[in-house]
Amino acid sequence: PIMVSTYGGMTFLLPYFLLVILIGASGVMEEFALGRFGVESGVDTVFAGFKPVQFLVTLAMVIVYFFLMKYIGFFVSTTVFMLACLLFLRVPILATILSIVSIDLLIYLAFVLFLGVRLPAGILF
Repeated sequence: PIMVSTYGGMTFLLPYFLLVILIGASGVMEEFALGRFGVESGVDTVFAGFKPVQFLVTLAMVIVYFFLMKYIGFFVSTTVFMLACLLFLRVPILATILSIVSIDLLIYLAFVLFLGVRLPAGILF
């Protein structure tokens, strides 16, 4: 208790405990609301069209994406990954191209130019 008062620990602990109580109370209210008005069991409807092959192909694409990022750079590997995923999910070509261009541009503007984050560079970038 003496060290806490000496180093001002209570100025941290009081707001911390208040926020924990507020966040915890909102979580409890959410659980009550979902339990009262929510669906009893939606597992069957959520996983109705699940095919293990889709999951395994997506997992393989993510693993290849992480390995490619080191060798060909972030932007090229992200473009290839998004193209493969969106074509695998049968997204129309125009929507695929617009999505890839807009997300790559957004990442470049936000992270590289604005925040100055160095993204993995490979052979091409």
